[in-house]
Amino acid sequence: MKCPYCGYDNIAGTDACENCLQDLASRDGISVPRARIQKVLMSDPIAKVPPHEAVCVKETTSIPDAVERMNQSKTGCVLVEGSEGELKGILTERDILLRVMGKSGDLSKATVAQAMTANVETLDEDDTLAYALHQMSVHRCRHIPIIRKNKKPGVVSVLDLLCHLAKLFPEKPG
Repeated sequence: MKCPYCGYDNIAGTDACENCLQDLASRDGISVPRARIQKVLMSDPIAKVPPHEAVCVKETTSIPDAVERMNQSKTGCVLVEGSEGELKGILTERDILLRVMGKSGDLSKATVAQAMTANVETLDEDDTLAYALHQMSVHRCRHIPIIRKNKKPGVVSVLDLLCHLAKLFPEKPG
C-alpha cells in the first residue's frame, strides 16, 4: 500500500507506514501531522538543510590522501568516484577506523577502494527530512549522499539535520 503522505510503498495491510510512521488504518487513508515538528519532518525537503558540496576522490586514492582531503574540507567523509565519475561509494572516518587502523601493512599503500562502503544509499534533494533520518537509521550511517539536479552531489550528515531542526525549534521543552 502506497502511503498517501510520503509516497513510500508499504506491504499491503500495514497499519502504519514503515517510512513516516503515519497511520494507514484510518478511514480516509490520510493522517495529518498535528505538531509543527511533524509537519516540518514530513514535508520539508532535504534541500532546505542544504547539503554540503561533496568532496570526491577516485577509488585509487590512497587513504592518507583521502584523510588529508577530509581534514582540509573539515568533513567526516568523501564520496568515491569510479573512472567514469560515477558514484562508487563513500569513505567515512568510521570506515577508516574500523577497516584500516590497526591492520598490518603499509597504510600509505592502502586505497580508498579497500576501505569504502560500496553501494551506498543515496537520496534526492526533494526527499523529506523524515525519509533522510529514516534511511540513516536503517542503514546505520551518519552521512548520506544527496543527488542534486544539474549540480555535483552533496552530502548531508545527521548533525546537519539536527542543527537545522534546532534552528527551527529553538525553544526549550517545558
